[in-house]
Amino acid sequence: MGRSRRLDWCGRRRQPKQGCVRKSGSLDMMRLAAASLALVLALVPQRQAVAGDMVVVELFTSQGCHYCPPADDFLATLVRREDVLPLALHVDYWDYIGWADTFGDRRHSDRQRAYVVRSDRAGAVFTPHFVIQGSDHVRGSDTHAAVAAVLARRAAEPRLRLSLTRGDGTLEIALDPVAEIAGGGEVVLVRYLSRASVAIERGENAGRTVDYVNIVREWRTLGAWSGSGPLRLSAPTIWRPSILGMFSILPSSLTSSATRSSRMRPRSWCAISRPRKRRVTFTLSPFSRNRTTFFSFT
Repeated sequence: MGRSRRLDWCGRRRQPKQGCVRKSGSLDMMRLAAASLALVLALVPQRQAVAGDMVVVELFTSQGCHYCPPADDFLATLVRREDVLPLALHVDYWDYIGWADTFGDRRHSDRQRAYVVRSDRAGAVFTPHFVIQGSDHVRGSDTHAAVAAVLARRAAEPRLRLSLTRGDGTLEIALDPVAEIAGGGEVVLVRYLSRASVAIERGENAGRTVDYVNIVREWRTLGAWSGSGPLRLSAPTIWRPSILGMFSILPSSLTSSATRSSRMRPRSWCAISRPRKRRVTFTLSPFSRNRTTFFSFT
């Protein structure tokens, strides 16, 4: 059975490249993650996040990757933050090693490839891989760089407003631009599992039980938005209490460019909050390139 150690960079044609990931012990990585979190706590004011304040951290990970558990642990530390929304997207391209990821999804692998194709990086996918605010690419072992990217993405100017009203079994979504936004986008509902623990029986992490947080399970497009006028949408509230939902305004080209070698640089806007009232208004914020950000609710 093949192994991914020293093969944790995989080309777009699924051809591994050796020697691109430095091996690091889990204990050292956990200490590094703790140090990075301390940096966040020291530099970011402790306050309730408001619209546009939160930064989305996507982690492309795999239960079959020896290097991923420390990055998964670091992602879990970010859950404590009110100004960061961490998401775990489990890929499927390491399943052949001996353990099929219980949360693995080819669509997550395709999303990662789309990010890489649209970036200035060499065409390769790898795990663990952080994408900060849809733009900054960071190796999962470099948590200091991940923290620096989060801090750099926190400031943004409002460009449109989003309001959410919970009805009986539905969510009413209203988008109102402050100014016209060229290109528009899609409104996507994302379902993610808040927490899960998995006992891994085979593969590189055999015998380990790994805790995961904010595991993305479903992406659903609710509607397209032109960017030039108000938009009203409805969505069913079908999530169990242990599952959180998330809205995002994504560039329309993201899905269509997932398997194409185009270098599109669409923009996206977002607001994130965790409202405690039945009706809350949010202000969305723009990002200059390849940013994917989200609105979440509980």
